[in-house]
Amino acid sequence: HLLLQYSLSYRAAPFDDGQLRMIALDAATSLPIGIADFYDLSAIHRHSLIGIYILPYYRNNGWATVLINAMAEYASNNLSLKELAARIASTNEPALKAFLNSGFIKAGELKQWYLSGEKMMDITILQRSL
Repeated sequence: HLLLQYSLSYRAAPFDDGQLRMIALDAATSLPIGIADFYDLSAIHRHSLIGIYILPYYRNNGWATVLINAMAEYASNNLSLKELAARIASTNEPALKAFLNSGFIKAGELKQWYLSGEKMMDITILQRSL
């Protein structure tokens, strides 16, 4: 119900809202494989943070890299962005690997940045020029 309400009220004005969320589909089956997010999106500065979520069934098959590269192409061609960045838990090795394989470089780290359960976690910041 909540997803239906969200989709019915979604305005698709990414630069007004500062975000754009898309569902990633497998081209062969048209089934959803995950979610792609642009957030802290700035038309003035021509950059955005991005995040992805791959459904468990599709993990460890290269889909994350495919999705990240598709987002970079969309950001450049459709949103006229010049830079992308991602904030990833420093312990999330599969996500770090996917972003590094997609041309991102390590730009920094934020110590004790978010709470996971009872533990404060570090964040790695990655960046890619388009």
